[in-house]
Amino acid sequence: MGGCAQGSTPDPGSSNDDDGAPVEADSSTDGSGGGGAVGTTSGGGTTTGGSCDDTGVCGTCQTCADASACVSQYNTCLNSFDCLDYNACIDTCVDQLCYDDCGYYYPVGESQFLDYAVCVVCGACYNDCDGASACI
Repeated sequence: MGGCAQGSTPDPGSSNDDDGAPVEADSSTDGSGGGGAVGTTSGGGTTTGGSCDDTGVCGTCQTCADASACVSQYNTCLNSFDCLDYNACIDTCVDQLCYDDCGYYYPVGESQFLDYAVCVVCGACYNDCDGASACI
């Protein structure tokens, strides 16, 4: 695995952050699980990340967000076998069917993981983790 590629999501519990699953921010998964939304929108409609953003490296920003802006979502996923199992499942996926199967087998974990991923990619690390192309 490597740096943040387009459509990547972070990997709670490790520095890996490129499992390839797209992150979709919608009204049901907004990354606000306890900490509120992290990214802000300027007057021109441009979204900017949180205080951890703009390091130039997605993994560096993710590590910062894990300990600050996204700590609640990170700890929830890290302390959930379902979330960790979902993360391990998607780590080997190469197509959408695989991601769908992982979500079927670990629905609670999928929700927890997406809450975390949205917080990092679509909020705290919007610029560093290419939220513009990953977040819908």
